[in-house]
Amino acid sequence: HNLDRYTTWPMFARDIGPDSGSALSTQNLYGVHPFYMCIEADGKAHGVFILNSNAQEVVTGPGPHLQYRTIGGRIDMAFFPGPTPEEVVNQYLQHIGFPFLPAYWALGYQLCRWGYGSLDAMKTVISRNQAAGIPLDVPYADIDYMNHYEDFTEGDNWSGFPAYTQQLHAQGLHLIVIFDPAVEVDYASFQRGITADASFIEWARDDQVPHSIQDQYPMAKNTRVMLGNVWPERNTAFPDFLDTKSNTNDWWAGEFAQFHKTEQLASAKLSCPISGPDSTLERPPYPTQAVYQRDGEYLFSKTLCMLGKTARRSRNFYDTKNLYGWSEARATYQAIPQVTGKRSAVISRSTFPSSGRYGGHWLGDNTARWEDLQTSVIGVMEFNMFGIPYVGSDICGFNGVSNEELCLRWHQFGAFSPFSRDHNSEGMPDQDPAVWPSVATAAKIALGFRYYYLPYLYSLHYNAARYGHTGQSTVHAYFPSDTWYSLQPETYGQKMFAGFNDVNAPLSSLTPVFVRGGFILPRQAANTTTTASRLNPFEVLITVKTNAASSGDLYYDGGDDLIPNDDIEQHPRVHWQFSFTSSIVGGVFSGSCETCSTAVKPPTLDTIEILGYPSAPNFSGFKLDGSSVTLDMSKSSYEASTQKLIVSSKNFISLMALKKKFTLSFSNN
Repeated sequence: HNLDRYTTWPMFARDIGPDSGSALSTQNLYGVHPFYMCIEADGKAHGVFILNSNAQEVVTGPGPHLQYRTIGGRIDMAFFPGPTPEEVVNQYLQHIGFPFLPAYWALGYQLCRWGYGSLDAMKTVISRNQAAGIPLDVPYADIDYMNHYEDFTEGDNWSGFPAYTQQLHAQGLHLIVIFDPAVEVDYASFQRGITADASFIEWARDDQVPHSIQDQYPMAKNTRVMLGNVWPERNTAFPDFLDTKSNTNDWWAGEFAQFHKTEQLASAKLSCPISGPDSTLERPPYPTQAVYQRDGEYLFSKTLCMLGKTARRSRNFYDTKNLYGWSEARATYQAIPQVTGKRSAVISRSTFPSSGRYGGHWLGDNTARWEDLQTSVIGVMEFNMFGIPYVGSDICGFNGVSNEELCLRWHQFGAFSPFSRDHNSEGMPDQDPAVWPSVATAAKIALGFRYYYLPYLYSLHYNAARYGHTGQSTVHAYFPSDTWYSLQPETYGQKMFAGFNDVNAPLSSLTPVFVRGGFILPRQAANTTTTASRLNPFEVLITVKTNAASSGDLYYDGGDDLIPNDDIEQHPRVHWQFSFTSSIVGGVFSGSCETCSTAVKPPTLDTIEILGYPSAPNFSGFKLDGSSVTLDMSKSSYEASTQKLIVSSKNFISLMALKKKFTLSFSNN
């Protein structure tokens, strides 16, 4: 933030996409995160969290100073002393809760669009990308699949959807479908909710109910349910996911379980009081810049009336509106295991502190322009700080018409976002990778690299879920003083000088990728699905740092098996911690299984690659736990010019739980 000027930042959850094209956009977006980190002049960091769910705003200005305002609720402040940025985030996550661990397949590439006119249109897009060899794990169905945009239904043009889902599963793919929370009040899902005594957001009193609208719907006629307008053709009710009983969440889970039971006039607009005694919450004395920056609007614009009742009538919507996306994500996160018996991933556009415990986040309805590609880098970093490491932008841009070069570059970047998905809007031209041969080639290269290092990315998510670490780091053309190695094919293994470097980024090659010395990264050969790649033997990349050991870890589990009681400490898994040291006489690579479950059967570790190893080893002198091993010399080599060592052998090192520890030692020639 620029603290040389006065800037007001309103926070009030609103359905509006980011405006990266403006020089300075301060509009309130989908979520609310009243947390900031400050880095002082001496490099030390601290953080501050203000827990409040009402409309609020922050003013930043010279001094520097920060002014905080809220128009309701309570102020619960927490301070995090750091002193490093990573420690600030870790302390914050200990306060709000650690992130969830997504299913392994959810780290694969995902392809979505709003505007499939039919199931056949979706099949065409998925098939052409598979034919082009694009790695793909998750096709999406947006709200097009619904019958008139009614949740838990299928439209006439989507006949055969269940069979196609099974076909995708047989290919090792997984399907994600998009749901909106609003439920039309004249079909079976709503009736089942009423029967189950599910709670919906309601009017505060009977005399506030607009019977000219309400009485059109027999199911809602004698209720206080506040009827709104979203996607369905007629009026909708909004589930009260803050229900103090379990009824609403139980009904929501039941609707997922009954997905394939489909059932089937114009809607009237919701009107909230803007004068008289009932307008107090709609027009508070100071409605914040969330209202002032938009002429003719109120706090209830694009949402429900603030006087609505939530938490089974114990709270005003005025106080809980910012919690709605959080509460829906929590309800859906709890529902999926009941339906599938497996772990999955929930993606929410609206978030609040601790949303990362229940799902990930996409950065909203961005636009197909270079500015949005640039700001998506910032967004991914920010949401890691907010405790939501499973995050990414809509690759190629959601709104507007994308183009070949932008889509190519965005795929090169998007392959390195924890959540990697191409998505665009209704009425826009197709922008999946197979549309352009050059984009297909670039996507195959970038996603192939991503899939190669998915074991590393999954291990990062495990460390975030168990220890509260961040999951994303980005290095631009400036290299801090350290040892850096290139992973680009043209300069693979080459050391980079500290400071600014000119880095080639051709359209037809891998995105510039560099790894710091002193680390050990696990990987597996890439296939076009994570289902297949998880079966391949493991490899590790070791990067040598002068006069220092290298370290890293590998996390492996069933991929999508449930975590007992949401407690990762009870989860069957293997978690290996690796170390590598070297000297003028040789090297030692060792592993210790920090947590080992016999129920988990990981592949063997077959290949070890070391960058920056200064001497040729004696290939006949390798010993594993004191016993000589025979290497596959067709895959083992040493290049003196690049100081790159590769050793490989089939079924080289067992990573099964019974092993617990291993030591691989070798001497130099």
